[in-house]
Amino acid sequence: MQKGKVANLGAPINSNGDDFAPFFTGQRVGVFASNRAGGKGSDDLYLFRERPYKYVTFYADGTLVERNDRTGQTAPIANETVTLYGSNGQKLQEVTTAADGKFSMRLDTATASYSLIADRPGYFAARNTLSTIGKRPAQDALPDLMNDVRVPVTLTLTKIVKNKAIVVDNIFYDYDKADIRSDAAVELDKLVQTLNDNPKITIELSSHTDSRGKDAYNLALSQRRAESAVAYIVSKGIDKSRITAKGYGESLPVVKGAKTEEDYQRNRRTEFKVTRIAE
Repeated sequence: MQKGKVANLGAPINSNGDDFAPFFTGQRVGVFASNRAGGKGSDDLYLFRERPYKYVTFYADGTLVERNDRTGQTAPIANETVTLYGSNGQKLQEVTTAADGKFSMRLDTATASYSLIADRPGYFAARNTLSTIGKRPAQDALPDLMNDVRVPVTLTLTKIVKNKAIVVDNIFYDYDKADIRSDAAVELDKLVQTLNDNPKITIELSSHTDSRGKDAYNLALSQRRAESAVAYIVSKGIDKSRITAKGYGESLPVVKGAKTEEDYQRNRRTEFKVTRIAE
């Protein structure tokens, strides 16, 4: 007679009590005895029944849109390719957007984190990420044996306008210093990703101060900060020929005649602008 391997089935079949004498009354149903806590007597009979495992298939339900540079509003983009990548950068699949900019992709159950990219000439590549971690419903919450879970995602294409300044948010420096802080590094990593996604662009990265302090000092400080940011980006593998550092000091304020701390903060900023697009 062939013997099977003994395995603890876990709760609610196995308990800390004495669970014994399983007996099948049908193909997928039976009873067993147990003296576990909560029973009516010393040993009680408990019914067990096979519960079928309910499967989940994840889909990325996306929309590709273009942002209007003047109004900031978005409109759907049809007939563009969206590419899905796995967490280690492997290309998984491609789809073409419909007339309403919509697309759908079935996700690989073996992968939990994804990147989606849409690339269009003359535009910054649109990138977004999604994860299925924590999105699988509990078995009791699934209505069917086969269930679809759809994860929404939006990709936004923005036209590249040469020499237009784009603020890099949350680049802060300690007082009178140019060292890249950990919070600034997180934001600069996003710019590194932009440069990797758009290999044909060359940019100028600029640093600006507020109007407090002497002009010459502010100019030198902003130059050091811009150079520090550029050095960080180059250290992440970006060719140094693709990025230059420029400090403008207090010469290009966003808010002229700043008087409040909020105004000063808006003037203390880091920006980049595309200076060249390779053919």
